[in-house]
Amino acid sequence: MVSRNYKGERMRCPTEEQILEAAKESNVEEALKKLFPEVFTEYFYLPHGRIESDDQAIELGLGSVSLVVRGSGPFKNKAFCLSKQINWEIVDDGTLLVLVPTKK
Repeated sequence: MVSRNYKGERMRCPTEEQILEAAKESNVEEALKKLFPEVFTEYFYLPHGRIESDDQAIELGLGSVSLVVRGSGPFKNKAFCLSKQINWEIVDDGTLLVLVPTKK
């Protein structure tokens, strides 16, 4: 069964079996992780396309992440500024190098 989250996006509903299994947990967070593992991922959900405004980035949980060129210091005009509130990793996916933001 599929329902929609608060943003109107499709979301899987747990089965009766999954609910009964999660109910055996004494820790609420662990029970919720069993029911909705996608909520507890370290990754941000990034919709396909461009993040074109700080408001859009903030709504995704990224804060202000505009790729801004460094304007001072030894990397002036040679690098981008990235938020320290997010872990950033450059990964080779076999075709391209991709910049992956993950939650701290």
